Amino acid sequence: MTGKGSKGFTFIELLVALTLFGLISIVVMGGLRFGTRVWETGETRAQAAAEVEAVQGILRRYLVQARVPLLVGREAQDVSLFAGDDESLRFVTLVPSHIGVGGLYQVRIAKVEGSGDEDASLEMTWRIFRPDDPRALEEEAGGEVTLAGGRRTLLTGVKAVNFAYLQSEGPGFGEPEWEESWEEDVPGAIALGVEFTPGSGRVWPLFVVQTRIAGFR
Repeated sequence: MTGKGSKGFTFIELLVALTLFGLISIVVMGGLRFGTRVWETGETRAQAAAEVEAVQGILRRYLVQARVPLLVGREAQDVSLFAGDDESLRFVTLVPSHIGVGGLYQVRIAKVEGSGDEDASLEMTWRIFRPDDPRALEEEAGGEVTLAGGRRTLLTGVKAVNFAYLQSEGPGFGEPEWEESWEEDVPGAIALGVEFTPGSGRVWPLFVVQTRIAGFR
């Protein structure tokens, strides 16, 4: 028994306190779960943005150095060292020595369809350029990646790819226009658009590269 002047909680007061404590706990835990989801979503978007930025950096580094070197032998008559359409591009570029084996490389950037229900991907194939064997890249089947050549997937979950080519300005050239295909010479600028499959959380920013060759015209 309690004394005459003592105070305590009644059963109803205790029940109300427990109910309020439970409600507060639910609100706090809900806020924590929401914060965790927001953090995870932000982390995923940051990783997706970093992936796209890295791929654009690789492509820009190679495209800006695109060129058409001289060929030797009979192959020089029927081989285009720069050839592109709306979904693929094949070109020769200068690779600096600090990246690997420095020198000229043949590179192909192309959309590759997935098998079955798999999404398409954007892939890069490369091989050291040999003036006497300009078709070597066409024979590259992938496999082991080496400094001399190989194949690598740049992006997965690709829905559509769109290359465009801008003619150079200068004497002998008309009003610059974007073209869906290009062959033989290097254009003044190259644009690439990529559309990802819905729900991937990735966005492809505007990507236009002015080739160095355009400055020599």
